Amino acid sequence: MTLSVWLRAARPADGGLLVPARPTRGACDLLITPGGVDILADDLRVHLPFEHCGALEGDRWILTPWAFSRGGEDIGVAVLGGGCHAAGIAQLRRRRRTLANWINQFGSGRKDAPLYAASTINTRVEADLAALGTLCQTLAAKPEWRPQLGDPGCVEEFLNDMATTDHQRLALKTGATRRSMETLLAMHLLDYEHHPDGRPLPDAARPDGEAVIGAVLRRLEANPYALPADEPHVRALVHRRYLDIEPWPFNAFMPKTAAHT
Repeated sequence: MTLSVWLRAARPADGGLLVPARPTRGACDLLITPGGVDILADDLRVHLPFEHCGALEGDRWILTPWAFSRGGEDIGVAVLGGGCHAAGIAQLRRRRRTLANWINQFGSGRKDAPLYAASTINTRVEADLAALGTLCQTLAAKPEWRPQLGDPGCVEEFLNDMATTDHQRLALKTGATRRSMETLLAMHLLDYEHHPDGRPLPDAARPDGEAVIGAVLRRLEANPYALPADEPHVRALVHRRYLDIEPWPFNAFMPKTAAHT
């Protein structure tokens, strides 16, 4: 999978992973370092600690889609913060007083600051946003992954993996037929779903495929309202929707001892 024009410009710089603003005068630079995330606009730098990355309640921040038009179409990338981070992000936004940003603010009512103020829809941007958003949340939960951001070789490896690996967010699907719906429901009840956002992390333990398939078959057989279990169909669906899902391409930031065990 190729990168969006936004992430294609990313590189190791300033002790971390730098994703330059696009456009330069209409958005902010994103810098992810071992010490946290910095958002930059000219001489203004706003620091966002990893520990505050997550759902917006209190002193929190997230990477989020950017809405270009008054209709609120999500087509770019922005940073949104609450609590103690709201004022700093508002300052960043004021530094980028373009017409598009003005339309965005009054069209959507949001107070985010653009990182990629896109003007056209691009699925590559959505994938890159999903991956970087998941990476930041992972770094919040796994401090042992953060030091590798200071290694230019690890950053280059990550960008190469992103450019060559599927990294779209995988939404939960319900299935097109009754048999598929019943199988997917059984998988959901058994928690055979990957987190976050439909993909496992690269250090997640690989599930025992036969054990998973057996548990799904037993769940279907125990459901008096379900169709008789079709084992080949169950096997194919469990593999496609769970066992064979590629992990997020974050191997470069795993501690080296863990990455090679």
